[in-house]
Amino acid sequence: MPMKSFLLSTPVCGHEVPNLSNGLRAGVNFGKKDQKAPVFEKKPAIRQDEDEDRLYFECIISANPTPAIAWFRDDKPVESKGRFQIKCDRKGNAYHCSLVIEDVDEEDGGKYKVTAKNNLGESNATINLNFDTEEEEEEEEGKPVFTGKPLIKQSPDFKSIIFECNLTADPKPTLQW
Repeated sequence: MPMKSFLLSTPVCGHEVPNLSNGLRAGVNFGKKDQKAPVFEKKPAIRQDEDEDRLYFECIISANPTPAIAWFRDDKPVESKGRFQIKCDRKGNAYHCSLVIEDVDEEDGGKYKVTAKNNLGESNATINLNFDTEEEEEEEEGKPVFTGKPLIKQSPDFKSIIFECNLTADPKPTLQW
């Protein structure tokens, strides 16, 4: 059987990298030697702007060749439009990727997942965005809250010890030692 050879090119970060292949699905890549599947060097973390209106999901991924990055919320793809912006800055084989949410509110809560995929493999990581609702905060207002550390004092007649604590609650709580 005669061997067929032809030259293919694969785009990697905007450059055409030649690959030599034959009809037997065996190939030789003359591109970069340090190829690797995507790996999360830093798992996604949440950061909020000082004005509290903008939220960042940030992670660092290393890979070569360049991975395709995708974000999901509750298993649905997130597109870079409107209040959502997807950014990815490259430095060598490291990619600082972020999902930015403008004017974040409670409806943005859920399970977020980021995937990184190249021809050598795929990796993903998840992070949850949860909000405390006002209803939960109102329910907690009535719970007893200690306003300081308990104090241990000796009675003025030196015959007993007094345990003292301060707390706020509504309605008045019952105390038990």
